Amino acid sequence: MPTDPKPSATDRIRSAGVIVGPLVFISAWAVSGAVTDGYSPIRDHISDLAAVDAPTRPLMNAAFGTFGIAVAVAASPLRRLIGTPGAVLFGANALASFGIALAPLGRSVEGDRLHAVVAGLGYLVLAATAPAAAPALAKRSRPLAVASVGVGLATLASMVASFVGPASTAGFWQRAGITTTDTWLITIGLLAVAGYGTRTEPVIPPTR
Repeated sequence: MPTDPKPSATDRIRSAGVIVGPLVFISAWAVSGAVTDGYSPIRDHISDLAAVDAPTRPLMNAAFGTFGIAVAVAASPLRRLIGTPGAVLFGANALASFGIALAPLGRSVEGDRLHAVVAGLGYLVLAATAPAAAPALAKRSRPLAVASVGVGLATLASMVASFVGPASTAGFWQRAGITTTDTWLITIGLLAVAGYGTRTEPVIPPTR
C-alpha cells in the first residue's frame, strides 16, 4: 500500500471538517423536522425546513453554511488520500451547499425553479463524490475503492427514487441518499485523522 508523509496536526484538524460538517447537517434536519408540526421526514424534503417562511430556516441555513465551510476546509489536506478529482468534488459540494441556502423555496415561482436546479445539481455532485475518489483510494485499498463506487450508485439510486417514486416516500429516499454519502465523508475524515495511508519518517540518531 503506498504511503505518504505523515500529515501535520493542522491538516488533521482540517480533515475533520468532513466529520463535523455532515454531523451538523444531519443533526440540523433531524432536530428541525422533529420540532416542526405536521412535518414528515418520510414524506417531506429537507428543503422544506429551510424555506423562506419555515421557522427552522435559521438553523438549517447555519447547517448548510457549516457543512460548506467544513468540507471546503478539508478538501486540500484530504487530496493526498482522495486524489485531485475527489478534492474538486469536495469543493463542489461546498458550493452546492451555499447555493441551496441562497436559493430557498417559497420566495417565488422562479425562485422555486432555481432551487430545484441548484438542489438537483447538488445531488448529482454529492452522488459523484465518492466514485471520484475511488481511483486514488484504490492505490491504498481496493475494497475501499469498490465501496466508494457503491456509495455513489446507492446515493444516485436513492435520489432518483425521491424524484420519480411515490410522493409519500420522497423524504425518506432523499435522506437515504444524502446520509449514504455523508456517512462515507465521515469515514474518510476518520481515516484521515487517524493517519490512514501515511508513514512516519524514521528518526535518524545524531552522529558523533
